[in-house]
Amino acid sequence: ASGDDEQSVAVYDDVWGEAGSYEVTVELTDTEIDGRSRASETVTISDPDEQLLGVALGSEEVGEPIGFRVGESLSDLA
Repeated sequence: ASGDDEQSVAVYDDVWGEAGSYEVTVELTDTEIDGRSRASETVTISDPDEQLLGVALGSEEVGEPIGFRVGESLSDLA
């Protein structure tokens, strides 16, 4: 993590057309978290009507400065 206690999570829902694997990418403008400003990962969506994608920024729980999580509620992403 970046060394401070502030963490952010951005959540996007209702974007999946169908179940399957999706390549997700986030790029930060004019800022870095632990030296990184970009992240990509393939996520699997099994229930596109219910699942959310969370992008965790500076969270120690995901093990990366910028990480992705899939869940059915905000509490799944925490």
